[in-house]
Amino acid sequence: MKNSKNLFLVAGLVLTTVASFAQKANETSAAVEFKNNFQPAFFSQDMPKAKTSLAKAKEFIDLAANHADTKDSPKTLYYKGEIYFYVMVMKGIDSNLFTTVTPEVAFEESIAAFNKSYSISNKMDADIEEAIAQKKSFIEMACLASYEAKKFNDAMEGYDAQVKLSSALNQIDTTSIYFAGICAEKAENYGKAAEYYIKCADLSYKVPEMYKTVANVLILDKKNDEATAYLEKAIEKDPNDKAMHYVIGTFYMEAGQNDKATESLRKAIALDPKYQDAQYQLGAHLLSIGLNIRSEANALKPNDPNFDKLIAESDAYYTQALVPLEAYIAMVPNDKEVLLNLSKLYRSLKNTEKALEYKKRHDEAK
Repeated sequence: MKNSKNLFLVAGLVLTTVASFAQKANETSAAVEFKNNFQPAFFSQDMPKAKTSLAKAKEFIDLAANHADTKDSPKTLYYKGEIYFYVMVMKGIDSNLFTTVTPEVAFEESIAAFNKSYSISNKMDADIEEAIAQKKSFIEMACLASYEAKKFNDAMEGYDAQVKLSSALNQIDTTSIYFAGICAEKAENYGKAAEYYIKCADLSYKVPEMYKTVANVLILDKKNDEATAYLEKAIEKDPNDKAMHYVIGTFYMEAGQNDKATESLRKAIALDPKYQDAQYQLGAHLLSIGLNIRSEANALKPNDPNFDKLIAESDAYYTQALVPLEAYIAMVPNDKEVLLNLSKLYRSLKNTEKALEYKKRHDEAK
């Protein structure tokens, strides 16, 4: 009995070893079929042979990947990554291939296999890094071609794929995230573009400029409040950015937040007194407030006690508007619109001499 028991143990060990060898053979067969048959056929565009070879390679690698002895083998995982990537590619070429798997699932399986192999062992690291680099280069060419053809959604999907490929190496491809945002913006998918740009900003990519980019697409997406919040973040990062103060000032103007608009535009001018656009915008903004208050006063009934108060308030804004508008006209002396507005302002403020001076300059301006 003792000898019989030992015999059964030996037999079991032999059977286990044979099974293990069989699975290793599947791993090797998958590698040989992929490298020696599929790749040459695929890159020489012999599609019938490529289809047949890839189907065989997938069959072998699935056997190895589903067996306890080889499912965590770095080599099995590497070849599963390779084979499933091309399953995705070939499925895209011929949707009738590999009917039990979708391109999206094949790609996810590929990334997961590469990542697991890369994470559990250094054995295949160089091969995986080279494979990922090659695939990203291949996809980059497709992205550029799609972008040139104005197929921006296709290009965006390609850049998404680049990001996922980098994740196999536990890396974050912020450049591809940014380019995906550009493609989404070109496709006028502003919400999606904002998502990409916000992700870049959260990863500290091109901050604070990225905050301005986020704000721009949020405005295009008619989300002005969110846009303003990102501009304020940008200002926190770079409080001496005059252009940022100017832009946020104009946003506050559009949002009807007059005090904040005035404050932001004045900050821009404080940083650069020769900032023509800011001087003009501040003057126009203050003039507009004054005009609105005056219209409100003129709409009152006769002898309304609020009339004089509103006129005084309007005149105060007119007086404030003179400062930036005159600073602007000193730099742009022939702007007829501003010259005329200055003449009207001074006439409203009962300064006839200055009103006539600017009216004359307006008439003589070319």
